[in-house]
Parts: sequence; structure tokens; C-alpha cells
Amino acid sequence: MDQEKLTGPPKEHLVDTVARVLKTGMDLDFLLELRQKELEILAACLRDSTEQEENERNELAKDASGNEPSFKK
Repeated sequence: MDQEKLTGPPKEHLVDTVARVLKTGMDLDFLLELRQKELEILAACLRDSTEQEENERNELAKDASGNEPSFKK
């Protein structure tokens, strides 16, 4: 079995981050079977997706009111 170099956050932290972004209390420990790099890619994709959704919501709120949205996450 190849030993992976841990250069990023621990796998457990990445799995916790994924669970938080998905807003789920489900057991996602099966994700620990992924390689470190795969978990980092998954976490980055989820982060980008949620940031894009938030930007789109802010634009819709701005367009609807004509003003900048007053809510921040």
C-alpha cells in the first residue's frame, strides 16, 4: 500500500468540511477511503459550487430590488 504525503488538512477535517457544506448529519466516513488529493478536489468543487450559488442569489436579490442585498452569509 502506498503511503500518501499529507500536504493539506487531515482527511477527517476534509470530511467534516464536506458534511458542513452539504448541511448533513449523515455519516460520511466512507469518504475517508478516498485519497487525500481526491478529498481536496471534492472539497474545492463543493466550495466553488456554493460560492457560485451565493453569488447568483446575491445578483438576483440585487436585480429584484435595484439595490445591493442587505443579507450576508
